[in-house]
Amino acid sequence: MTNIDNLVKIQKEQSVTYESLPGFVAKYRIDPDMNLTLLSANARFMEYFGEEGESSPLYQRNIDVNMEIILKYGEEIRKGAPVHFVISVKARSGQNMYLQVNATCVDWQNGSPVYLAIFIDITDVTELREMQKKLTEQAEALKDALAVAEHANQAKTDFLSRMSHEIRTPMNAILGMTTIAAAYIDDQKRVEDCLEKIGYSSKHLMALINDVLDMSKISEGKVRIAQETFNLETVVESISSIIYPQADAKGLIFTVPLIDLSETVMIGDSLRLNQILLNLLSNALKFTPAGGTIRLEIRQLQRTEDRMRLRFTVSDTGTGMSGKFLDRLFVPFEQENLGAGQTLGGTGLGMPITKNLVTLMGGTITVKSEVGKGTVFTVELDFQTPPDKDRVIPQKQHELESLKVLIADDDRDSCIHASLMLKKMG
Repeated sequence: MTNIDNLVKIQKEQSVTYESLPGFVAKYRIDPDMNLTLLSANARFMEYFGEEGESSPLYQRNIDVNMEIILKYGEEIRKGAPVHFVISVKARSGQNMYLQVNATCVDWQNGSPVYLAIFIDITDVTELREMQKKLTEQAEALKDALAVAEHANQAKTDFLSRMSHEIRTPMNAILGMTTIAAAYIDDQKRVEDCLEKIGYSSKHLMALINDVLDMSKISEGKVRIAQETFNLETVVESISSIIYPQADAKGLIFTVPLIDLSETVMIGDSLRLNQILLNLLSNALKFTPAGGTIRLEIRQLQRTEDRMRLRFTVSDTGTGMSGKFLDRLFVPFEQENLGAGQTLGGTGLGMPITKNLVTLMGGTITVKSEVGKGTVFTVELDFQTPPDKDRVIPQKQHELESLKVLIADDDRDSCIHASLMLKKMG
């Protein structure tokens, strides 16, 4: 006697499943390593995905392409649990198709599950969904673009409103003082006072115009970074001569420590560096109340044969900025609202200009701030160093070696820097 239960079972499965079921039907054995072996399939499956005589038939290549999706269900498959998912395949005709896979474990062979899989063509539905998804994404993108455009237009409207006020204020002062000076032309003291105020208002007006022109040049890509030899000490002296009197008049402590500098002669754009530091320090002056401190620290981070990297840190003990505003700090025309719709004046272009200049110079700028606890701006820039033949070598060093120098200052970093400079002089 011969047991034919398995044969009858297979015949029943084939008669019911393979040709009578809609779609593509195939039976796979799946080993623990998730290797799929095709055991049998209906005629429609082979017509679309079978290639006779090929070492790697089309249905196997389709499995390989979708293996990442199949592996997501590896745990369920090893247990013999039903699985359902969608795959993207290619037919013998070259058509790309989306198939809904419904697979059920019908047997086990040598510890590996045997799955009967029914593939239903959902290409038209999937393409429709993909089209709807793309349309939705486009609609969202257009919505975002509209919001950005509206915000930009509102910012420009606010900017024009502020600019009209900012420009009128110094212009009114200039016209008013000119009229008064003309009326009292013989009163030298009054005329001098009017001229002083006219000069101050003119500088303020020029600063406003320069901000707008600088932003326009940067936006149009017309700003060029120079590569010229300069002395960092000259830049620091120039900045200190501008900031120190203003800080002193306001009752602020202003310090400029130079740390670990092995060289102060370098190649770069001293004018743009001066502009960056003045913008940051002017903000610190504006937002730091009397009794506070402002510090410009210049530190050498790296030094190679022909380049050096410097870190410029501008810190203050001023009013600080909110975290919400920090996200918009470098956006043109933005200013922090101080309540009741008030700002501290200006164009709102200083910080965007500063960031763009730092970027053009190949550097980075970061900011940390907290309301009521001050602000710290950190700028890092690379500069070239001139060749040895271009550096100034002090003459007759032996004459200086006999001198003794005492360096005294309340700032240790300044003492160290002065010591380094004197040693280089011999």
